[in-house]
Amino acid sequence: MLKLLLVVLSFFFLSVTSVFASGFQLKAIGALDVTGAVSKEWWYSTANPRLSGITPVGSAVTVKIDGTDNSATVDGSGNWTYSPTTLTNGDHALVISSTAGSKTFTLHIGTVPATVTAPVTSSTPVVGTREVTLALWLGAGVLLVSGILLYPGKQSA
Repeated sequence: MLKLLLVVLSFFFLSVTSVFASGFQLKAIGALDVTGAVSKEWWYSTANPRLSGITPVGSAVTVKIDGTDNSATVDGSGNWTYSPTTLTNGDHALVISSTAGSKTFTLHIGTVPATVTAPVTSSTPVVGTREVTLALWLGAGVLLVSGILLYPGKQSA
C-alpha cells in the first residue's frame, strides 16, 4: 500500500510542477506574427516595430538593442510589450530575455529582400499548456496505478 501511495504522490507532484511550468516567447514583431517561428534574422520594413510576447507572471523582460538595455512592460497575465524608438533603417542586434528564457536575433529594418518569405509558424505551443500536460501526466498515472493494482507481482504461497 505504501508503494502505491508513493507512486500516486510522485505523479501528483510531477503533474503539478509540469502544469504550472511556463516559458518565454516572442510572439510579434510589429504586425508580423512570429509565434512558434525560430530564426536568427528577421526583416521588417518600417522603423520601430512594437515587440510583444509572453513570459511567466511576475517576470521582468529586458530588451537589449545594439547593446543598450531597455525594460518591457509586463502585465498581470504575463503579456509583455516594448515599443522601441531606436530601430531605424539598418541592422540591429537584439537580445530579449526574462528569467524563463531569451531570444537573440538580428533585426533588419528597411527594404525586405525578395528572397525573404513570411515565417512558417507552428500550431504546436512553444510554451507548455496546462490541459495537455495535465492530461498526459494523469493518463500515465492511471495506467501505472491500474497496472500495479491488477498485476501486483508474484504472491508467495
